[in-house]
Amino acid sequence: MSEIASAVVPSLLRDLIEHICRMRQCGVPVGSHWPAFAPSDTLVLSLLSPSASAPEGLASTSGSLSTLPIAQQCEIISTARDFAVAALSSHHQHLLSAVQDHHNRQQPIYRLPNEVLSIIFEFVGTWKPGPLGISHISKLWRQVALNTPSLWTTIHHHNLFLVNLFLHRSKSVPVDLDFSPDRLRLHPTSTQNSLCPQTDATMSGFAWTLRPYAHRLRSLHLSCSGISPRLLGQHLDMPVPMLHSLSVSSLDGRFRYSTAQREMPYNIFDGCTTRLRELILDDVCIPLASPIYTGLASIYLTYVSFIDSSPHDFTRRLAACPSLNHLHLHAVTFDTLAQSSVLHPVHLPHLKAMSFEELERDLICGILNSIKVPDSLRLSLMSLDEATLHDLLPPRADITQNLPNLCATRSLYIYGGQEYSLPKISGTFDFEFAGGGDTFVREVFFSISRIPFPMLKSLTISNLTKYIFDSVLFSHILEHLHTITSLTLERCPAAAAEMLTLTPSLRLCPSLQFIVLDTCRISGATAIAIARSRTSLDYTQGKGQMCLRKLIIRNGVGIDVDVMRTLQEFPIELEMHVDSDYDYADSDSDSESDFGSEPGSDSES
Repeated sequence: MSEIASAVVPSLLRDLIEHICRMRQCGVPVGSHWPAFAPSDTLVLSLLSPSASAPEGLASTSGSLSTLPIAQQCEIISTARDFAVAALSSHHQHLLSAVQDHHNRQQPIYRLPNEVLSIIFEFVGTWKPGPLGISHISKLWRQVALNTPSLWTTIHHHNLFLVNLFLHRSKSVPVDLDFSPDRLRLHPTSTQNSLCPQTDATMSGFAWTLRPYAHRLRSLHLSCSGISPRLLGQHLDMPVPMLHSLSVSSLDGRFRYSTAQREMPYNIFDGCTTRLRELILDDVCIPLASPIYTGLASIYLTYVSFIDSSPHDFTRRLAACPSLNHLHLHAVTFDTLAQSSVLHPVHLPHLKAMSFEELERDLICGILNSIKVPDSLRLSLMSLDEATLHDLLPPRADITQNLPNLCATRSLYIYGGQEYSLPKISGTFDFEFAGGGDTFVREVFFSISRIPFPMLKSLTISNLTKYIFDSVLFSHILEHLHTITSLTLERCPAAAAEMLTLTPSLRLCPSLQFIVLDTCRISGATAIAIARSRTSLDYTQGKGQMCLRKLIIRNGVGIDVDVMRTLQEFPIELEMHVDSDYDYADSDSDSESDFGSEPGSDSES
């Protein structure tokens, strides 16, 4: 190795020094920054050749180093060394690249047509390593990636340079853009109540970057942390005719800005959102006067406060969305709850799901009074201020016409709640009631009569504790739901099960065919009485009635062999279950338990 170095290095440095001397005599400055350009392969070969021709005007000039002062000699030698190292490194990289390229082209994947590679890239493009990683694997892959515009259409970056790069490389294909500036990175010393000028500049730069490509936006998700929604909306004044989905959120808007500052301009995107179908606003408001509320299929509003608007104005805007499929309102408020008389409810025939969370009772009632929905709708609501169904729903006659989905319920679930969960009623709907006290829970269950259930067949009552239960309440529920053929009681007092025994004076749900008594501490005597009364002769008409077909008892009390033998004599199917962890210690004090556990926690043995 030393022989090769002694044969090559001295001659290389000598030729470089001579070349630099001639350049210096021609007036070219010699120093640590000369030459200022990166050495190319052609320049390396010219320096390695002793017969290399000098530039014009230098051929007859002597380049002797020994005639120069010692300081200049040292400077020239150092420059020649640096240049030789840089030139050799460049040539080395070129040779390595050529060898690797030759190796890559021998691999099986390189036999695939570029079109097939493009399809593969599109399939994995949104996963790691992503478009940027794919384009840095090899020259061929980079060429294919850069010629696959659809690979660059999903943009999730905080960096404006990368956003601009992806927009450019996506060419004319519609793009999905998610841009959320990192507020802590842009302005780490900002306090909770101060603005972030750097974030404002970033969003201004984003709007400027987006402007030439706005006509290709298919979906846009923006987070305006560190900038007020009103100021952000002023930047978004370009038309977006292809936009299908828009999501705008302000992570700390309601804690940093006033209601007016959280309202975006009504003419956002220059009023041109003709293809918009999905609108998601979180802590940001767009006025109802905006044309953006036209032709929508999905509306999701969270912590939105409308100014100079009422629920009636909102439902009138829904009339401009006849194809609406999903409507979700969470903590939405209006500065006026004044209601106008509803002559013709807004018909929403395609509505599939509607959800109201943390809304005031007048707002829920105002909206439900103003719309007409299909019977396939799934309705979910949670009230705030101890409202019952009497406070939230329209009159019974209007329910039948405007909310037929409630009347179409075939299976109903009633849950009494406990310390950390709210009472709820669910069927083709989910109603959750925020309030405190056993009296309020009883009022909620009494209000079930607000809804007619002509098609109801199955009823489950769970967690009806001893503090909530009374015979009047239980009779009221079952008399209103008299059409049921299946009844399940979970964690209810034994007194509730005892009321299922048919007597001349008490005949609750006489058409029951299936009864499940789960952890109700029912005694053997009560089980026998229920079975006998529901498989005996009719008390009033004198004809046999064989309604009850199946009785299931879990964790009964005092059900011994004699009781089992007696129950098996009745023409019904009988099932008995005892959980392995069931506690019989206080089996005689069934009325003292409040059965406060969540349903479904028992395991069958």
